Amino acid sequence: MNRIKNFARQRYLFIILIALAFIAGYLIKPTAQDQNQQFDIHDDQTAWTCSMHPQIRQPQPGRCPICGMDLIPANQQSEELGEHQLRLSETAMHLAEVQTDIVVRKSVSKNITLYGKIEVNETLLKSMTARVPGRIERLYVDYTGAMIKKDEPLLDIYSPDLYVAQQEYLNSLRDPESALLKQEIIRKKFHLWGIADVQLDEIEQRGSAADRMTLYAPNDGIVMQRHAVLGAYVDTGAPLYDIVDLTTVWISLNVYEKDIASLNHGQKIRFSLAAYPGAVYEGVINFIHPVLDATTRTIKVRAVADNAGNKLKPGLLVSAYAVVGSPRTSLVIPVSAPLLTGKRAIVYVAVPDERGVFAGREIVLGDRMGDYYIVTSGLEEGERVVSNGAFKIDSEMQIQAKKSMLSPVSAVQKTAVSKDFSNSLVDIFLAYFDIQHALAYDQSERLPESATRLLQKLKKVNINSSASQPSQWQSLAASIEKATAGLVASTDIDNARVEFQKLSDALILTLTTFGVPDISPIIHYHCPMAFNNKGADWLSQKEQVENPYFGAAMFRCGSQVKTFAGTPGDEI
Repeated sequence: MNRIKNFARQRYLFIILIALAFIAGYLIKPTAQDQNQQFDIHDDQTAWTCSMHPQIRQPQPGRCPICGMDLIPANQQSEELGEHQLRLSETAMHLAEVQTDIVVRKSVSKNITLYGKIEVNETLLKSMTARVPGRIERLYVDYTGAMIKKDEPLLDIYSPDLYVAQQEYLNSLRDPESALLKQEIIRKKFHLWGIADVQLDEIEQRGSAADRMTLYAPNDGIVMQRHAVLGAYVDTGAPLYDIVDLTTVWISLNVYEKDIASLNHGQKIRFSLAAYPGAVYEGVINFIHPVLDATTRTIKVRAVADNAGNKLKPGLLVSAYAVVGSPRTSLVIPVSAPLLTGKRAIVYVAVPDERGVFAGREIVLGDRMGDYYIVTSGLEEGERVVSNGAFKIDSEMQIQAKKSMLSPVSAVQKTAVSKDFSNSLVDIFLAYFDIQHALAYDQSERLPESATRLLQKLKKVNINSSASQPSQWQSLAASIEKATAGLVASTDIDNARVEFQKLSDALILTLTTFGVPDISPIIHYHCPMAFNNKGADWLSQKEQVENPYFGAAMFRCGSQVKTFAGTPGDEI
């Protein structure tokens, strides 16, 4: 009986617990609005991306596997803005470190960096030669590099012609009728032979001819080369010493053709030497060579500099710069403001009276002048441009499925090409890929061979079969040749990467115009951080990024822009 009662009590208790559970569930059930809020919060926090590499998408916070930057939440909400406009919250602007600067008009200047070496001032170089035949009996200066003073004895020479002339001079002194005329003639002869009046006075006082005579230094300087040899017989005109005055020296510099228009005669330069750290010297340009060196694509420029203390020794390497200013006030923006891709320059402009709204705009840039770019068109004085964080804004545009301003605008006339022409381009691109691989793996020793091979293949392209408008190819071929020659002449990997960017731009335009179907697909990559965040492009057949502008330092930095495949100009 007690067992039945206990069972009934447990059953009633179980029913009560179930009822309480249903009541509690009803009381704490979220509303539809709460469910939507939770869903929205979840959506906002499930996608995390990198502001520099928007193709990275992670389900949780962390670091970008490419550049190591902290991931930020991806904003999936779209707003009613223009196609190239974006609104950022205060938090987003803080995370992106967005900074703006006012477009101003001012005078700006830049430093043109020059490299070269010290050379002898050829106008102060003199060669001392034998003016009479004879045998060298004694050398007072017997080594190269000796510092000498004017009228310092250099050598003694025995010459029958000198001995006979001395006798004639003494005889003229004893003949009062013809003394004056003969003496004048003989003295002129001695002067032409380099014999000074003091030596003639000694002959006159001695009253007898000497079997040897001393030759003296014609000027102060340093013996650059000694030709005279003790005991040697020399003929008239034989070189004895090369003497140079080093009170001034020449600074011979190589100037790239893009900089030559900024240099003028009489312009000052400043230079330094590794031999004297911290010391800065000045020179003045006195000669600009009229002919370009076709191999190095440089022009020789010469400056003259004072050499007090003889510290500027011929042969020493110099690092120089010339300060060049804009001829008038110009509209300028900071160099960090524009995003550069190929031939296009993009800026993001703060929309007036709308906090956090930025509009992308394509502009035309002039020269870079130090920390500024001259703006030719596209901006007005007083507008605000994003000077820091522009690439992050463009990345956010892509995240929000808007069109990136970095996306190239197709304005190139596609040109029909023959099969022979397309095939002749294959070897050019294969050599280019070898150059790209060498730079990506920091193998500068491979560059000259690959670049030389590219130049050789370029000469074999059949111009007549290039297109209905062969002038298009001729223009591109000139750009390719110029950049590749610069690669061959590059003395270090940094200079090589500058020339590689020019080569890449020319070949990207070649692909856009003509295409290379036989080795497609070819992938167009962009690195926004190259060349102090100016950005640079390159081509590759590999689906993984191998950055040629940073090498091992940032091997995987970069993103795909497009893929060329199929017929000319086609892209994926």
